[in-house]
Amino acid sequence: GHVVRFVVDILCFYSRYSIDLVSVFDMPLSTIKEVFMKIPFTHQGLHQTALARAKNYKLGEKELLDILADVDSAKSYLSYGVSSLFRYCTELLGLSESETYRFTQVTRKSVEVPELKQAIAKGQLTVSKASRIAPVITPETQEIWIEKAIHLPQRELEREVVKERPRTLSGERVKVLTPEH
Repeated sequence: GHVVRFVVDILCFYSRYSIDLVSVFDMPLSTIKEVFMKIPFTHQGLHQTALARAKNYKLGEKELLDILADVDSAKSYLSYGVSSLFRYCTELLGLSESETYRFTQVTRKSVEVPELKQAIAKGQLTVSKASRIAPVITPETQEIWIEKAIHLPQRELEREVVKERPRTLSGERVKVLTPEH
């Protein structure tokens, strides 16, 4: 797919600018790179690339959840001189605090409610939406909350969560605990 699009873009570029395709093979690599950088991407090519990146992003979320669950259960972060999964993610993996909070929250809730992780693995939920329902989902309520998370827009989902647990999302703050505290 990408190779065919690339070849089509090259041919379109050369036909539009009347550049002899054979002469490309005589050009220095830096000139070829300069010429190729001017090749316009097609809308379809950009869209296909965006779809592939989105799929990889979702797969990456699932895989990161899997490995964080293993790191957390084995407490592997202690081997690297950090006292928590949160610090492991921020200091060693370079995740932001908000990303870390979402991932650790969902990782730990998935131990209690494995169906949450399965919904992410199937591509039904993102980690972001799963983190929204993590404070209220239980093994007894999992079907209801996963369905809501799949079908409701994020704002409506947040309203439902706040109805169930009023302090959730509206006033809670994450406090990072350090060894000194």
